[in-house]
Amino acid sequence: MSDRMEIGEVARRTGLSLRALRYYEQCGIVAPVRTAGTRRVYGAGDLARLNAATALKRLGFPLKDIAAMLARGPLDLGPLIAARIATIEIQAAELANSRALLLSVCARINRGEPIDIATLCALIRTGEENVKEADMAAIAARYLDAEDRANFAASWAALPAGFDQADYAQGWRELGARIEAALPLDPGSAEAQDFVDAWMALLQPFAQVASPQVFAGVARMYDEMDQWGDAVDPGFSKRVWDFIKLAAAARMTGGTT
Repeated sequence: MSDRMEIGEVARRTGLSLRALRYYEQCGIVAPVRTAGTRRVYGAGDLARLNAATALKRLGFPLKDIAAMLARGPLDLGPLIAARIATIEIQAAELANSRALLLSVCARINRGEPIDIATLCALIRTGEENVKEADMAAIAARYLDAEDRANFAASWAALPAGFDQADYAQGWRELGARIEAALPLDPGSAEAQDFVDAWMALLQPFAQVASPQVFAGVARMYDEMDQWGDAVDPGFSKRVWDFIKLAAAARMTGGTT
């Protein structure tokens, strides 16, 4: 029996739709030959690749990664699998947080508490802030030992009563955006030094309460912020952070213009 199959037969054997088969072709998973009438003809090898792609897709691998896995030549599967595991762990944590929030809301409803859309949105925002704090704590653990982390937390707790962390975070976002828009910029220029002044002023509440050791540890943490991933947004980019360090160094060495 010939192993040549037209697209309808392949769809029947793989369970994929005709549209999906065409998309898999666009992604480089298979490359069926064309007849004189331009009809697609698949071989046994194409069928095997499609079945493998379907299995890998169930594990959540993107089609571009699947195409690389099935391409000819050696492939280091380790990084691809490790990256997929990391993605699944993040998704699992997000689902666990969503489930916990929904269970909490459901319990409040069952107790007879009035929960409207506005209240639900407020609870979601609170939950998201708690997740961000947990993510930041996980990052801090890479750079600060237990004592330094305790001192870091105590530093924030020691801030004046009424200190609004949401407004403080917004201040960093606005300053980070202003600096980003001005780059590239001579670190020794007057404009750069104005940015240093604004940075130091915004940093002042934390600088007043953080110990030198915690201050140094946090600086090391931000030096490697490009390795944090997307879990935490400090309000400014690594590019902005590196620029501020250069501009501050220019001030220290008298290299301002």
